[in-house]
Amino acid sequence: MAEAAAPTYPLFRCSALRLALALLRFLWVLSFAVTIVNPALSGRTLYLYLLLPALDLQFLHQLLNFRATWRRIACFCALLFLTMLSLHDLVFTVKFLLVLFQVIYLFFLSSRNLAHYLFLTLVAHILVALLQMGFFFLRPDLLLYVTPGYLAGLIWGDTLATATFANFGFEFLLPRFSGLYRESAFFASYLMGLYLFFVQEQNYRYRKAAFFLIFLGIMLSFSKISAAILIIIFINNTRRYLDKVPLYVSTIVYLVVFSFIANYAFDKIFSSNAYDAIGSNISMMHRFLSYYGLQFFDPWNLLFGLGDYPVLAPPIRGIVDTLYAEIGGLTDASLYCGVAGILYKGGAVGLALLLCYLRFLGVKSAPFLILLFLTFSVTLDTLQSFVILGWYYVYRETWFGSALLELFQAGKCAAAPMPAALPGEL
Repeated sequence: MAEAAAPTYPLFRCSALRLALALLRFLWVLSFAVTIVNPALSGRTLYLYLLLPALDLQFLHQLLNFRATWRRIACFCALLFLTMLSLHDLVFTVKFLLVLFQVIYLFFLSSRNLAHYLFLTLVAHILVALLQMGFFFLRPDLLLYVTPGYLAGLIWGDTLATATFANFGFEFLLPRFSGLYRESAFFASYLMGLYLFFVQEQNYRYRKAAFFLIFLGIMLSFSKISAAILIIIFINNTRRYLDKVPLYVSTIVYLVVFSFIANYAFDKIFSSNAYDAIGSNISMMHRFLSYYGLQFFDPWNLLFGLGDYPVLAPPIRGIVDTLYAEIGGLTDASLYCGVAGILYKGGAVGLALLLCYLRFLGVKSAPFLILLFLTFSVTLDTLQSFVILGWYYVYRETWFGSALLELFQAGKCAAAPMPAALPGEL
């Protein structure tokens, strides 16, 4: 168990530095919660929240005081290294470590009014989404002025504004809106990640109000992925039973179930259009492709993965070509999403090492299953806010998370005696 010291930090008692750090952390929360405030360079979004923690001197100073037994540290580093090596994907390794770094920063801010600032940005999201709905029905000629793309352009100009997808319009029976997020599906996923965050903030004053706004936002987004919130709530409420199931067993069951669903979907539903996806089929094909393709693995690929994502067999070729043509910006790294994507990178060996790494940290079945449902439409290394919130939920009740909370809480208390404290600062 970590032995968190409580050193003093004279440097951080300087009012100017405290103010600078408070502004930096506020900017982190803003860029983390409101994606349109992040600029784009050469068409790719530069997420500011990935860079800002490296400038937080107090965070880095406290992180260097992390204490654990040498065996735990050695095992943690060895398992993490072997897992990344088995996946033989440098991009995945860098992104996975970046996600881990962001999760650690979330632990740091969680004792510094993070919940309050995330709640305020949540209120802003819902107010804008309600405005979008009002203009959609009452003044569609003004709807442009509350779309994420227009607002991003006001912040950065047309050249540097991040790409958005204002997919307002009817899906099934209801219209969908995205608040200050770039598009509706990711907005819904972010709200589900925020739900997981407030589940663990049991002492937060406005927790019930946050839940109400989250569910209101999910209904306004009306994305297909929104249905996952019902599964997430069920798993969270039954976790004392699910946590008794070994992690590797629950993961295998998850893979088997979704492989059967994917096979049925591709063979009975999508095939009716000869894989020439129409309407909403295209997004569902993308989400299920990685599970459907597992049946074409040979024994070597099943053990060690594919590496360079070749087209596995003729039935897959038409599907892949359709996805590349229909989904803008799709790359090989994001083609095979979900936990099955790990099998494409490192096979059963890579997945087994990942589960060993998580099991060593103390991760149990229910939190990991919740993460898998939350990240069903992306990869586990995706540098999106909702993925980071999902991993934070997974790590929170492990020995690793407990040690970080103890460390950062002790650091906060040590730095507290400050004559001119900034009220409500991060």
